[in-house]
Amino acid sequence: MSGSEPHSITTTQVLGQTWQVFRKHFLCFLAIMAPLPSAFLLSIPIVFLLIASGPGTSLREAYQQASPLSKAGIVLLALVWNGVMIRACSATIIAASEFHLGNSIKALEAFVRVKRKPLRLFWLMFIVGIMSVGPLAIVAIPVSIAWLPAIPIAVLENLGVGKALERSSLLTKGGRGRVILLALVYAVLVIAALFGLIVFLSVTHPWAEAQWVRTMIGLFSFWVVLLVPQCLMIALTLNYFDQRLRNENRTLEPPTILFF
Repeated sequence: MSGSEPHSITTTQVLGQTWQVFRKHFLCFLAIMAPLPSAFLLSIPIVFLLIASGPGTSLREAYQQASPLSKAGIVLLALVWNGVMIRACSATIIAASEFHLGNSIKALEAFVRVKRKPLRLFWLMFIVGIMSVGPLAIVAIPVSIAWLPAIPIAVLENLGVGKALERSSLLTKGGRGRVILLALVYAVLVIAALFGLIVFLSVTHPWAEAQWVRTMIGLFSFWVVLLVPQCLMIALTLNYFDQRLRNENRTLEPPTILFF
């Protein structure tokens, strides 16, 4: 930690510090997210084995025509991939916390320090997300945004869903507008990243006609899209420390993380 006295920061400063932390420790955050494109790449042949599609058949049609066992395999594969994503987000929060406190940490150490209890909140938000179709989105989206500040609390203080949400409600008093703004920035960046990915993959050039080149471009673009939720985790972590300063009126201390 630095010797300077900690002080509360504005939303603009949260966004600026998020970029600074990410840029300064880029290699660590890159290593944290590296398992995701790798898992995605490994899952591609498994998907094609489970739902072999013929010429002119889309993956959606092949999935609909697949056997119940194959469909169950695809769902299980999706859950495994989401589990990797959840752990990467938790490791990002732990790493961002250590960097913010002036400490050093490696990607593997951040993964090792991820505990099971805080992951319940991620899974609950995942369930709410997949159920937010049609009119349910009117309720699911505000609920998910309201739960965002509880994510770093759950991870850094090793709390379950109920305790994390309760503590989040106390810490975010007077600061809920910032959470909404962070969610809006996140949504805009996700849309922009996905749009850029689609446009980039749709452009044809002689040098990109080889299948392996397009595969590598796709994986790189996919990883770039993953940087957006990772930066959101960093921003939420910085917001967590700032809300502690604002509402608990104490100096910046490492959060109590249980390692047993």
